[in-house]
Amino acid sequence: GGLGAWEVAARYSNLDLNDASIGGGKMHNLTFGLNWYLNPNVRWMVNAVLSKTKDSVSSVGITDGNAQIYQTRVQIDW
Repeated sequence: GGLGAWEVAARYSNLDLNDASIGGGKMHNLTFGLNWYLNPNVRWMVNAVLSKTKDSVSSVGITDGNAQIYQTRVQIDW
């Protein structure tokens, strides 16, 4: 009978993108999530991902990159 339940989540991941002659660098991701369970059949999810790539080899030399990704989705189970 209330406003549902809330869930807070965090995750760290890393990925080595180098292989033989491919110099993809190394990627590190930090994800923060917030889930709202309105009722047993409805869930609304929001994520923010902060990503950093280091030592990637490209045509302009060794580069670093950053990305900020924001996601939202709704799950309905019937």
